[in-house]
Amino acid sequence: MKNSKGFAPVAIVLIIVAVLALGGITYYAGTQNNTSRLPDSNVVPHGNLIGGDKDAHGCIGSAGYTWCEVKNKCLRVWEEKCEVTPIAAENMIVKVYFGTPNSQQLMCNDVTAVERVISKTTSVGTRALEELFKGPTAEEKNKGYFTSIPVGSKLNSLVVVNGEARADFNSVTESGGGSCSMAMRGTQIGQTLLQFPTIKTVLISIDGRTKDIFQP
Repeated sequence: MKNSKGFAPVAIVLIIVAVLALGGITYYAGTQNNTSRLPDSNVVPHGNLIGGDKDAHGCIGSAGYTWCEVKNKCLRVWEEKCEVTPIAAENMIVKVYFGTPNSQQLMCNDVTAVERVISKTTSVGTRALEELFKGPTAEEKNKGYFTSIPVGSKLNSLVVVNGEARADFNSVTESGGGSCSMAMRGTQIGQTLLQFPTIKTVLISIDGRTKDIFQP
């Protein structure tokens, strides 16, 4: 009887251990099955690949690009508007006349035209003379262009009457320089105004004087 009483507790312990072991095995197997059914976070279905959704124009929709017909390209509307860029204020080209190294070798009134871009205006003659008085650009100077018109020269007024441009300037315009320089100034001003079809002749005055001007 002593042996049977001692065996009973041992048997109960073995049964408990067996049940726990069986339960653990069952739980482990279940978790493995569930894990095998979970999608891999690193795997993206083929249809969802970035760049895999290009449209007929090659625009990648997943990256935010759409086709812009007016600009003929793919763009992101929050970065660039799909509309035609407004055209800047309308410009026009005028000519101004400067001397070149050949001017002094050939004759004092030999001038050459260069172009200037200005905003479109009805006072085109005035604007052309303003550009002339600025003188040649640094690049033009390097090419040998020069002006005989003194710094500080200013247009007082310009009117056109029956095809004649009457241009009045300040006294600085005729200051300094020899006879060749004076001849060059008159030619620079005259040719700059004669480019316009409404002007046939040019009358230059200095502070209202038309006689004895541009004298060395």
